[in-house]
Amino acid sequence: MLRDDEVVSGNLPNRSEVMRFGAKVLNDFVVPHMRNLQVIVCLGRDAWDCCAKAFGTNDDWASLRTQDRPWTATRSGTRLLATKHPAFSTNSMMDQLRHTIASLLANPILDAA
Repeated sequence: MLRDDEVVSGNLPNRSEVMRFGAKVLNDFVVPHMRNLQVIVCLGRDAWDCCAKAFGTNDDWASLRTQDRPWTATRSGTRLLATKHPAFSTNSMMDQLRHTIASLLANPILDAA
């Protein structure tokens, strides 16, 4: 859901349709074909909402991303990491993101809830 020309274009047209399609792609293709998938980094609210729909979480992107633990575990054990899109992030935010991802990958969840 990212543009490749670094231009911010505003809200998604047909947002609910895009979210349904994205959730279907995650559930029907990505997750079944990526057995070792541990972390999905959601770069912005749209990406978070799509993953939240796919994984059935009700956690709020805006409040979650400002916490010390800006991620939630899903029933499958995959963790969703809430963060701003890099275009809207500072260098220190990106450093913290890299640290969080490394920490998540170093501590996998072996048994999904």
